[in-house]
Amino acid sequence: MNDLYHLLLEYRFEEFEKTLSYQFFKYSFKIFSCCRHPEQIDWLMKRVRPYQHKNELSEQESIIRSDYISHFVFEQFEQKLDLITFLQLLVYVRTLNYQTKSLRSNFREFKFRLGDFLNYTNQTSNHYQLMKLKKFFDVLKKNLVMEYFTDKSYRMLVTIPEVFVYKSEQNIWLAEIWIAEELFEYLHPFIFPDFFKKRLTVDEFKVLFEIVTIFSSNSTRKEFNIQQFLDSYSSNINGTRQKKIKEFFIKYLKILREESKIRDEILFSSSSLDSKKIDQLTSEDLSSSKPFSVFEMIDVTFK
Repeated sequence: MNDLYHLLLEYRFEEFEKTLSYQFFKYSFKIFSCCRHPEQIDWLMKRVRPYQHKNELSEQESIIRSDYISHFVFEQFEQKLDLITFLQLLVYVRTLNYQTKSLRSNFREFKFRLGDFLNYTNQTSNHYQLMKLKKFFDVLKKNLVMEYFTDKSYRMLVTIPEVFVYKSEQNIWLAEIWIAEELFEYLHPFIFPDFFKKRLTVDEFKVLFEIVTIFSSNSTRKEFNIQQFLDSYSSNINGTRQKKIKEFFIKYLKILREESKIRDEILFSSSSLDSKKIDQLTSEDLSSSKPFSVFEMIDVTFK
């Protein structure tokens, strides 16, 4: 309080406001972070979320920011795997040297070997995978777009203005790519472990993609509708396969709980009486057609 008092005496009003706001969010977060129904205070979580940037957690390798899924029109990608590869590409290039070049916006220019990126994603560096990755970069050439709206302006940003894939004189496939600076600055990321770098079955990939998509929402309450997910399959699936799919959901929810990404309680309705601990969850619990909710934990350490 003495610091605030001196800031007022010295007419440092902007610093006073910034310090006071920080203290407000710090103590509000401390009081409400254990709230049973945090969706009621999403306004606070939305303001606090960006402070995750300053934590060591945001510097870990192999972390996917699922917030991207909510920014892009999915039709811009030919398939879900392209979107995951794009998210992995953004993580990979963070480790590379780059040059910054400017138009109206700033862009980072990266150069790397396609084989190195395949190794990063645990893919075999053979001709088939190289051609598959080359097709992926053709998707990026379609000019992925993000849109920004504010009270005073509208802005459309072409996020990948140029991609150049070629074979060097040493017969090595190389990529040169420009990526908008804004793609490396996240407004409210959900920091999500990259489970996609290992070999996954078709069903396991679909489950993981569904989880990442649901977690890309701003709300701290993440609602799952397993029956709706199963109905999205193009053909009927038998009971054994349905049970396995539900077990995949339980498996990854448990991992997220162990990593303190979500709270340990699942709600099956708006009533707190209809709830269960994630560690006690079984496939039978997911047999009902009604949705259930889990709650995001925001990892912020205030000084």
